Amino acid sequence: MATKESPRSEQLVDLLLRIVQDRAAPEIKTMVGHRFPDDDVWLSCWMAKKWMPKATNAQIVFVNAGERLPDSEGDQSIVHFDTGGGDYDQHNKQGGRTCSAALLAQGLGLGEDAALKPLLDMATAVDNIEPLSPTSIHFAIEGYPRRFRQNGGTNWEKVQERVFELFDIVYGQELGRHKNRRDLEKYCEWTL
Repeated sequence: MATKESPRSEQLVDLLLRIVQDRAAPEIKTMVGHRFPDDDVWLSCWMAKKWMPKATNAQIVFVNAGERLPDSEGDQSIVHFDTGGGDYDQHNKQGGRTCSAALLAQGLGLGEDAALKPLLDMATAVDNIEPLSPTSIHFAIEGYPRRFRQNGGTNWEKVQERVFELFDIVYGQELGRHKNRRDLEKYCEWTL
């Protein structure tokens, strides 16, 4: 006799499958984005380092838009974001309004993460050339490469540090907002 699995047991099965897949996955040694990276490249790299256990120590390198890292074809230790090809690139895929970070979020099972949504919305808007609020963190992300110029070049490590810090702050604040909403519904009631 067949029984319907409870939502909790389905979640456990999903978790176990993810653990098995993570163990089988190769270590990500290099993440590749396009030169003068935009919000989409940075967000993809931040998400990979945060939620892909085997990408935590990956190096971030840049290539010209539309290019791949030389000799990277078939190398599973190298992942490309928003460079014009690869699993996590929306260009030429007829995917509609999206971005590489959104594809990665779906691949990692984070598509419904409400705290991640504002960051994904921003990266999608930037990639689809849509207007943003003049106070959006996008403009800080865009300004950091100019702010951290030295000896005729850009200190990309410092840019990455600051951009990732912004993402951590926004994500943490959103987590707090969602927790507070849940707690309000759980522990409070309206009275007249």
